[in-house]
Amino acid sequence: MDESIIDFKENDMDNATRTALVLGVRPEHLRVTEGGPGTMPMRVEQVEHLGAHSLLYGLVADVDGARATAHVEGQTAVRAGAAVAVALPPAACHLFAADEVGLAI
Repeated sequence: MDESIIDFKENDMDNATRTALVLGVRPEHLRVTEGGPGTMPMRVEQVEHLGAHSLLYGLVADVDGARATAHVEGQTAVRAGAAVAVALPPAACHLFAADEVGLAI
């Protein structure tokens, strides 16, 4: 992922001190784009065509084991094996504790 910064309110981080975190974003909030600030590279592993929309399942580049699912309207020309950039709108980003409970931060 690039060096973009997602600002969280200070009280959002009170519970996050010294806790491993997981970033959560719903598939419908990820947008396939040309790249640039606020995006992350994703290698598409599978494309699921569902009629009115499609889901792209893939691995986030440069983040061990990180996976993402992106929702795209209609049928897409993107195929398995393609490298795409996915935009992360800051307002749609949520943090969770990476422990067995997974509480929202």
